[in-house]
Amino acid sequence: MREEAFRRFLAQRLGARSVDSYLSNLRRVERELTIDLDACARDEHEIDTLRVALKRSGMSDSKVADCSSALRAYAAFADRAPGTRDVKAEPPLKPIAAQSDQIAIASLTTSNLLATYAAILRELRARGVARTGNGPVGDYAEHLFARALGWTLEPNSTAGFDARDPVTTLRYEIKARRLATGKRQAQLSALRRLPEHRFDILAVLLFAPDFSIDTAALIPHAMVLQHAAYTAHTNSWRVTVTPALLALPEVVDVTSAIAADENTINS
Repeated sequence: MREEAFRRFLAQRLGARSVDSYLSNLRRVERELTIDLDACARDEHEIDTLRVALKRSGMSDSKVADCSSALRAYAAFADRAPGTRDVKAEPPLKPIAAQSDQIAIASLTTSNLLATYAAILRELRARGVARTGNGPVGDYAEHLFARALGWTLEPNSTAGFDARDPVTTLRYEIKARRLATGKRQAQLSALRRLPEHRFDILAVLLFAPDFSIDTAALIPHAMVLQHAAYTAHTNSWRVTVTPALLALPEVVDVTSAIAADENTINS
């Protein structure tokens, strides 16, 4: 296969990732079937023959389809139909990077996925598409606390708290935030009807900008009420998690437990 010349041919028509996918598929055809594409006929009959051989080798149908697209593109690149000097009409070239991207994503750890998502959020904000950087932090925090500390998550319809300890029956409200770059404090989302004591402990998880675990803490309801600020226009209470609040003796630091459990997820 005349790889570099074919790469230039594709680069005029497709994005870089699709170019790499076309070349990768053709290399696989040559490797699986032990052939040199330049020594083969490149008409549709020959492509069908190669397709059948690839299926017999155990290749999946979707990958066979991608390889067939790459073979047709290489036939167009060869300029002439077999036995003639006529220039072949180019078939439409489609991007075929999607499947390899999907495989790559499936192989990433949870932390890798979240770090990638953080990069996507930054780009979306730069383009004016997204205005916040929160995304999946709430659900992920609930998942981590429940796994690490043995809590039972409540149904989404449960008002006032998110999880319960099945042994102590303590009720936990879970809040999470991504810290802005260079910041050591974060304002949590609104707490409703705080004086009614609908939870016993506020579980707070602060993520670093890349979604790694920064701080996890358990704050008793009494301390939350003491440090919360009432907002009249939303009839809710706001808590800003600061280093001073986290340093109070009543606050329990569980960062190590949460981070250790996250490591087991990513191992």
